[in-house]
Amino acid sequence: MCATAVTAEFGARQQRRRRRTEVESSSGKDKLSESATGWSAWASALHFVATYQPQFHLSSQTSLPSQHTKIISLFHSPNTMSNKPTFFVNASTSSPEKAKVFYTALGFTPAEWCDVPTTKALTLPAPNENICLMIHAVDCFKKFIPPDATIADTAKTNETLLTIAVNSRDEVDALLAKAVAAGGKSDPYTMKDHGAEMGMYVRSFTDLDGHLWEAFFMEWQKAE
Repeated sequence: MCATAVTAEFGARQQRRRRRTEVESSSGKDKLSESATGWSAWASALHFVATYQPQFHLSSQTSLPSQHTKIISLFHSPNTMSNKPTFFVNASTSSPEKAKVFYTALGFTPAEWCDVPTTKALTLPAPNENICLMIHAVDCFKKFIPPDATIADTAKTNETLLTIAVNSRDEVDALLAKAVAAGGKSDPYTMKDHGAEMGMYVRSFTDLDGHLWEAFFMEWQKAE
């Protein structure tokens, strides 16, 4: 094969390769755009950002829908949160908006980097600001569990117990009062003398979806 033919063949191959790349790139963008309409897929991406944020950088070449880049930019902004979350708790809800109102009433702080119809993110009150509660609509939450798994019916069973440490007995009682005022239920279970024999003061409550929470104060902290 002469040099001209070799050059022509090489050029043709390069052109075909570029076309395949363009098609694959276009397909990828289409799929990403489709996922943008389902915010549940984006909620899982937040876990990636939270875990790998030092290695994750946006550039002019990043092909993401504008709302996605906005959320990532907010998450990376030094002014977004003084203490960026390092631990995420995920829960399902029948109404993300009502759940957001409930937890805001308890002193949780809504996170602007994830406030969409299917998912709400809120950081816990001090001294637990590094913990973030991710509240997902039921259909959204189902995408984060095994296909054959079911979401626990909180009226019949309990899937977990979430516990918050506070700074005094008064803060325990105040948190319970806020939960009740916001529509939750106080003391669905109680420990003998509220845990005095274990050196603590603890009370429980459930949120609007029946998720079980505790607030507690360690008595030995009084001496500190």
